[in-house]
Amino acid sequence: MGLTAKVLTMDAIATVLTGVIVGVYAGFLRGTSLWLISSARGTIATVLVLGIGAWVLHLLARTQFGSAVDLGWVAIMLSQVALIAAVIGLITGSTVALAALVVGAAALWLIATARHAIGITKQMYSGHRPPPEDAACPGTGRGGGAENRGKRDGRVSLSR
Repeated sequence: MGLTAKVLTMDAIATVLTGVIVGVYAGFLRGTSLWLISSARGTIATVLVLGIGAWVLHLLARTQFGSAVDLGWVAIMLSQVALIAAVIGLITGSTVALAALVVGAAALWLIATARHAIGITKQMYSGHRPPPEDAACPGTGRGGGAENRGKRDGRVSLSR
């Protein structure tokens, strides 16, 4: 499975988790008798666990793939606001804190998914291709034949 497929798989799972978050919140708003989401605190705990799961998946995808758009500071601010809302909601049972947590989780999902989609698109259209298996790999003892001599990171060195 290629790197792009791994990122897309992680994003798909995070999308499902975010959909479950929205569904749990909608169930809470409609008034449910399910024991876990019948109270604001239980719903906040459920959303927090699902949100952390989605966040970890996006973090893993970002560390494997990187990011083409730097919105990291926005994601950090949103995650801090969502975490503070979760703590306040767990302590007070506030439905406003629950709403802030759900909106924060959905916004984080949107930002992370957009970052990965833009990165994949840029990679596809930039002509970037992974190096062939027989390319020179400094420090590994692989490659480095006459055709690769004097090259470093795709640049030709003027000194030998």
